Amino acid sequence: MKKYKLLFVLLIICLLFIEYKKNYFLENYLKNFKLAIHTVFLPKENILFIEEWIKYHINLGVDHFYLYNNDGSVGRNGSDKNKNKYNIPFNKVINIDYKKEIEKINKKYPQVTFIKWMPRDCKNKITYNYPLSIKHYIKNYKKKNDWTVFIDMDEFIVLKDTNSNDIKSYIMDKDKQNINKIVILQKKFEDRFCCLDKSVFSINKTLENVNTNGWGEKNICKNENLNNNFRNCSMHHILMNNENKIKEKLNKLRFNHYNMNLKQLQWTKNNISKSYKIGKDTSMEKYIEFSDDIESRKYNKKIFLDIKKNICNYD
Repeated sequence: MKKYKLLFVLLIICLLFIEYKKNYFLENYLKNFKLAIHTVFLPKENILFIEEWIKYHINLGVDHFYLYNNDGSVGRNGSDKNKNKYNIPFNKVINIDYKKEIEKINKKYPQVTFIKWMPRDCKNKITYNYPLSIKHYIKNYKKKNDWTVFIDMDEFIVLKDTNSNDIKSYIMDKDKQNINKIVILQKKFEDRFCCLDKSVFSINKTLENVNTNGWGEKNICKNENLNNNFRNCSMHHILMNNENKIKEKLNKLRFNHYNMNLKQLQWTKNNISKSYKIGKDTSMEKYIEFSDDIESRKYNKKIFLDIKKNICNYD
């Protein structure tokens, strides 16, 4: 009888030890857990907004940013080095030495790694080539982080519509469920270039009554499962080995996409939904502390007013 009691006690001790080791591992994993952001960007188009974007996502829990500087690119989807795909002439409206500003950001934020991104096409012109940047990221930075958010600079990750910024715990919870890819949907907000006179956190005009499921989705991925077959991937579909994904609900985890203008709305009407309405969402105002000094923002006010009249006037 004593023998069985001893075995029972030893079993309890073993189970308690296993539970302790499990909790110890999880606590240390959380402490050492590294979350990154990857993006390919044009510096002149984004220079007025980069620092707000970085500060916000650091507060959210991002540890490092891998920013692929695509300066001089021929662009994509109708864009070029002077205007974006919405015909916004960012090269004319922005009055700033963007190269010096990039240098300042590089010195100010050790969390940021700028990568000179100049892949060439058959005519030796610099191209965007997002898929190839994924292959480069996997080869050079995959092992430095645990998970990576793949978004653009006009996109802000939003967790739950609350003051919570514990995105690492959220991701780790999915990780414990053996999920290795989180697909997130977008909520449309007014274009940044329609609001050069205000912080992105003050932009509150939104697109309502539109289902964004399957439209421009973005991904948060576990690095060890990233697949480097770059030819078949896109910014909306990052390839994974042994993919086990979840598509999160818009009101739980999403990204705010600041690109709503006349051209985007016309495309929405033709391809997504003819019935929509313009709404208001002030949930980002609580992050106004991360704003830049808007009063000293350098841009051509005359061209800005032309942009508002010809590209943004959809009320």
